[in-house]
Amino acid sequence: MNFSLLQEEQFSLSKISPPNKQISWKFSLKIGSIRKLQQLDQLIQFSSPLCACGPTLYFQPFHGMLTGLIDLIVKWQDKYYLIDYKTNWLGQDESFYTSNIIKSIITTNHYEWRSHLYTLALHRYLRDRLPHYNYKKNFGGVYYLFLRGMSANNTDLLKSNGIGKHFPKRELIKTLDNFFITK
Repeated sequence: MNFSLLQEEQFSLSKISPPNKQISWKFSLKIGSIRKLQQLDQLIQFSSPLCACGPTLYFQPFHGMLTGLIDLIVKWQDKYYLIDYKTNWLGQDESFYTSNIIKSIITTNHYEWRSHLYTLALHRYLRDRLPHYNYKKNFGGVYYLFLRGMSANNTDLLKSNGIGKHFPKRELIKTLDNFFITK
């Protein structure tokens, strides 16, 4: 997981106009059975170094739809970004929200695991709607914004603690896309 932000982007939420953001975007992924979900956990842990550090997930038996809600999707310079807001209390000020601490919280709470599913949902949506869609060209990554660690006076994502960034591998998203195909 890469927690350094892309300096050349000058990415700031205050610069995103209303037509370029979608708040609370709902999605659904059809799944087959509990066995497939355990295979999914194994796949993601194998493909993602940070997920491999976290505990194995265990699921109660179920069959049907996996649903989710993405906090915010923004379009910035022809790329789409997933924004995942976090309200975890890690300490009394910004110093408790450093990259290493955030990495640990993301691992233990399976946030990166979930971001892969969010990325798959957005990938499918963009692929079906954008002419000449290209994952690496059109997808900008996932930002985790730990709100309690960010300065209220600083809306520039490049100058704040409390922020993590992740770019899921295209190969993993392609594998997940195939995993969720149902016939």
